[in-house]
Amino acid sequence: MSDYSEVQKAYRLRPRPQEAPPGAVKISLQSSFTIEPLAAYIWKAAEGEGIPVEIHVGQYGQYAQEMMDPAGALYRFDPEMVFLFAKPGPGEAPAQRAASLEALIPHLRKNSRAALALANFIVPANPSELLPDPDAREFEEANKSLALLPERHPNVRVLDLEKLAACFGKRRVTDWKLHYLGEIDFSPEFQAYVAARCMTFVRLSRRPPRKCLVLDLDETLWGGVVGEAGSAGVALGPHGAGSEYLAFQRAILKLHERGVVLAINSKNNPEDAMEALEGHPHMILRPRHFASMKINWSDKVSNMREIASELNLGLDAFVFLDDSPVERGWVRRSLPEVLVPELPADPAHYAAFLEELDVFESPSVTDEDRRRGRMYAQEAMRKRLESTSASLEDYLGGLKMKLAVEPLSRKTLARACQMIMKTNQFNLTARRHSEGEMLSLMESPDCEIYTLDVADAYGESGISGLAVLKYEADACRVDTYLLSCRILGRRIEETFLHVLIKAAGKRARRMIGEYIPTKKNSQVKDYYRGSGFSPIPSEGAAERFELDLAAERSSSCEFHELALKGFEI
Repeated sequence: MSDYSEVQKAYRLRPRPQEAPPGAVKISLQSSFTIEPLAAYIWKAAEGEGIPVEIHVGQYGQYAQEMMDPAGALYRFDPEMVFLFAKPGPGEAPAQRAASLEALIPHLRKNSRAALALANFIVPANPSELLPDPDAREFEEANKSLALLPERHPNVRVLDLEKLAACFGKRRVTDWKLHYLGEIDFSPEFQAYVAARCMTFVRLSRRPPRKCLVLDLDETLWGGVVGEAGSAGVALGPHGAGSEYLAFQRAILKLHERGVVLAINSKNNPEDAMEALEGHPHMILRPRHFASMKINWSDKVSNMREIASELNLGLDAFVFLDDSPVERGWVRRSLPEVLVPELPADPAHYAAFLEELDVFESPSVTDEDRRRGRMYAQEAMRKRLESTSASLEDYLGGLKMKLAVEPLSRKTLARACQMIMKTNQFNLTARRHSEGEMLSLMESPDCEIYTLDVADAYGESGISGLAVLKYEADACRVDTYLLSCRILGRRIEETFLHVLIKAAGKRARRMIGEYIPTKKNSQVKDYYRGSGFSPIPSEGAAERFELDLAAERSSSCEFHELALKGFEI
């Protein structure tokens, strides 16, 4: 209990809200039981990650009243995130409580832009100890209903409290002394466990998820050294020695199926390593799963830089796993942007370690996410076409590109928000609108938001472009304009801008574009100048440009088959 007391004391002595640093994440905790002790653990976890937070704790059991009162303390606090923990009351059916929780969501949406993380119900491990004659199946069915809420309500997430309790151990979830003293349902240890999961949501509000997992081979993907033992001699199999590596590969494959890009960075003889990857009977991860493979005797820092260049990803998109402390330290010191976790010393813990590594998690998993690994393989085929084409025109013509532009919808909202958080290079303003802000913009009559979908002869790239246009008097201001780096170099930006200009010309006389410099978007510094815009007076670091929308200009790029969905130009 000493740690618990120290955490609570430190939280009470934290800087007051008026002393919170600019940009602090404002979090509100709402609950049907005493939740304030959890606030201390969230605050401590956030402090450990260098993310300042300001926390509002709702009154005991008053979450429904707070969410329904537009003038209440919750909305005066103006949170960025709301965590809601509410269990069924005595004699209340779980389905009834789930329905009442969903009924509160429209009130939150009407009065706040905050994201809602709604905790599901812990299914009783021993019902007779927790509730009078409950039915565990009712809890499970209610949780299934809660799991569907994000599909019906944008900007709502489900915090899987049942899974957390099962992993933690349901017998240890509650400290009964604290429960009876103050209706504190979570033990100190479980509070820390839940806080760590809450931090996943908090972290995503400030830092985009990692995109690529880079792996060593010997003693990481398999046991032993393939150059010495040969392909047949490495430890990898369903039983006994080597089964821990098989479990690790299964965990990696699950990440890949969610869209995490895989790469190899190994000091090895390429022939030996490829023989194992291609021919070992129990190998789960095959060469087709890896977007880049650097298997050589070069240093791993140089290899990592080459992988980043090859995949056109920033180093801050990478996680590197290697069994060698020396290699981990070398990459960590030389490339601080790359996340290099301390892999457990015992490979028996590799799979569990990876499953708890939450840096790849997104607020939601889109179709584009699931296709990402396949998309990177398709990109390799495009590069081969480019290298064999006689000219740029031949290459672009051979791609047979199809572009589709349509207004943003609730169906494409998650992907649009994902791009806003992730896209850095071709991003003229780098504004990071939250999902709540995007919802408000969608509903505003003075705003139009368009997405760009890209496909070609080699496959679908999915939604790869986004533009937010704001209308002010006779002007259309380009608030946000970005393209995924995976489609650059194909003159797609010319066609997309042509569509935006034509759409804006229906409502405005001039278009104003902005360039706000960041560390990563210097490549688009002259984009508006090169597109016919003229510089106009600006303030601060931003540069502003203007285009007369009434002037005649050439049509879209001849290499693209263009489709407009839901609007005309």
